[in-house]
Amino acid sequence: MKVFKFTLQSLLNVKNTMEKQQKAELAAANARLAALRQELEVILLDLAGQKTEYFRALNGGELTPSDLQMWSVGFKVMRERINLQKKKIETAEGEQRRAQRKVIETMKERKMLEKLKERQLAEYRIAQAAEDAAAVDEFLSAKIHMEG
Repeated sequence: MKVFKFTLQSLLNVKNTMEKQQKAELAAANARLAALRQELEVILLDLAGQKTEYFRALNGGELTPSDLQMWSVGFKVMRERINLQKKKIETAEGEQRRAQRKVIETMKERKMLEKLKERQLAEYRIAQAAEDAAAVDEFLSAKIHMEG
């Protein structure tokens, strides 16, 4: 009785390895994206705090024209930081989507290979059963021939 050997086992092994690596890359992309979003939240909280401080000083009548200029520049810098952070997030989202597509594609390929393996195993079992039946028939034929 010969042992079943899937003809594309090495390719299936490669796909399994690729899938694990790609899942790790996807997890890293998700972590980067979460970190960038968290950084944006910190920037937005900082901006909210600065706005509160600005309006308090404005309502208190303590601002000079140079103070107003300083606040204006500060708010402009904060808006630039926010825009830059949003661009980083957009880039990270694109990387995350690409990593996700790679994982999905590799999973599809792996599942296709696993179904093919199951089909080959079923065909092997049918062929093996036919060989076993033929061997039994041959044995019984020989036994009957020897007895008769």
